[in-house]
Amino acid sequence: MNANTILISEIKVDDSTRQRKELTGIGDLAASIDRIGQLNPIILDEENNLIAGRRRLEALRSLGRTTAYVVRRTSLDSSDKQLIELDENLRRSDLPWQETARAVYRIHQIKLADRPAWQQSDTVEYTGLSAAYVSNAIAVGAALSKGDPKLEACRSEEHTSELQSRVD
Repeated sequence: MNANTILISEIKVDDSTRQRKELTGIGDLAASIDRIGQLNPIILDEENNLIAGRRRLEALRSLGRTTAYVVRRTSLDSSDKQLIELDENLRRSDLPWQETARAVYRIHQIKLADRPAWQQSDTVEYTGLSAAYVSNAIAVGAALSKGDPKLEACRSEEHTSELQSRVD
């Protein structure tokens, strides 16, 4: 495997062989790439055929970027290429609600420490999440950071508001 940067226009995509038919969340991914850069490479074969990373590719295109960070996998047969794509999509998992709340809370705290005028509405804009979600996530994330065992034990986020109102 070797990593490098290539022109996006050189990347070939065969939609007929792709697992994902619907590309969702491109705007959110593009906003993240615009903020902090492309963290994960697009995976190509030796002929610049896309193996994995279609959402990253489309996010870069939507930003008007002309180059992409890529890793090339060589000497793969068709089955190996499909397995890489499928495995990447299967192994991806959403964060548990507790980790998401902690992440929103930490983003808010880091930004607030850097910019004292930072407000919850700025965190809403930064994360692309709804104002109601960010408000709850900040409150729940703060409680989780203090080690609230009842909150940690909640199986779903839906029960946190009721529990939080009893704690406050």
